[in-house]
Amino acid sequence: MMLILICSGTNDYDLNELSLTLQNITNFIKNNSHTSIIPMNVPFQYDVPNSIYVNRNISILNRKLQKLVKVFPHASFLEMETNRNLFTNHGLHLNKLGKQLFFFSPLLNKKTSPPIILGWHET
Repeated sequence: MMLILICSGTNDYDLNELSLTLQNITNFIKNNSHTSIIPMNVPFQYDVPNSIYVNRNISILNRKLQKLVKVFPHASFLEMETNRNLFTNHGLHLNKLGKQLFFFSPLLNKKTSPPIILGWHET
């Protein structure tokens, strides 16, 4: 089974052109229907003076990504924690704890169904 995890930072997107960003991701998901695709949420950016505006656009992008993947059966969304205390002092990069949670986040968020218990049958 092939799996593509799309993980990026805030500098990878033009947050003023959200529709173009979403269209590019949509095209990528459509053109790769033979594999599972999991986009992760874009983390907030805490290093700029107008971070409220930037983070508002990031929130919009993340909500739209969540809705987008629901349309495709081979895609799902993985949300990573974006608390400020998981970032370095300057606010752009993940700190040690943030990186640890990033790498273990897919394991923690994995949803499993309960086992099916079959009754005993004598032959």
